[in-house]
Amino acid sequence: DSHAPGRPLRPGESAAHGFRPGSEPRVIAEADAYQLQFVRAKDGMIDFDLGQTGVGIGFEVDELRGHAVYLLGPGAVENADEHGHVPLFGVTAPQVAAVELTYSSGPPLRVDGIKGGFVLLADPTRHPQEVIGYDAGGEEIDSASLHNEGNGIDIDWDVYGPPSPRVPIECQPGLAGRTPPPHCPG
Repeated sequence: DSHAPGRPLRPGESAAHGFRPGSEPRVIAEADAYQLQFVRAKDGMIDFDLGQTGVGIGFEVDELRGHAVYLLGPGAVENADEHGHVPLFGVTAPQVAAVELTYSSGPPLRVDGIKGGFVLLADPTRHPQEVIGYDAGGEEIDSASLHNEGNGIDIDWDVYGPPSPRVPIECQPGLAGRTPPPHCPG
C-alpha cells in the first residue's frame, strides 16, 4: 500500500525470481543497478531479494524487531564488481535517516535519505567494519558489526576476488538453462 516503504516496480523492472507469483514487490533501496526488493507475504513473513546477487532471504516480522539497523549481507557475490565494489544490503527502522559504513582505514561511506533499507557499495580492500544508523538529528541510533558481534554478520572481505563484470541475473548458472538468452556471455 502507499504506506509501505520503498516504491513499486517501474515499468520494465522485473520482480525477483524467488518471489511468489502474484506478489507485488517493492524496491526499498538501490545503488548502481543493485536493488533491494521486498514483499510482505500473507503468512506474516517478509521476503527480501538481494538484487542481482542470487540471494533471497525471508524473516518473520518479530525477528527484525529491536534492530534499527539489520544487515542482510552481500548476497552470493564472489568478486567485486567492475567498479571494485561489493554490495552490502540491509534494512532499517523508520527512525533511521542515514547510515554510515566505517572502514579500517580512510573515510566512511555515508548515505542520507534512508527510508527502510540500504544498498552500500563497499570497497572490500578497505575492510569494512560496521554500519551505523543515525536519526534525522544526526544522533546514532544503532550499529551492526561486520564481525559477528551482536547485531551483525561475519564477512571475510579478503575472499572477494578482483573486479569482474556483472553477470545479468537471467544469465547466472542455474537460471540460464540449456539455451541462455543471446545477450548472455558465452
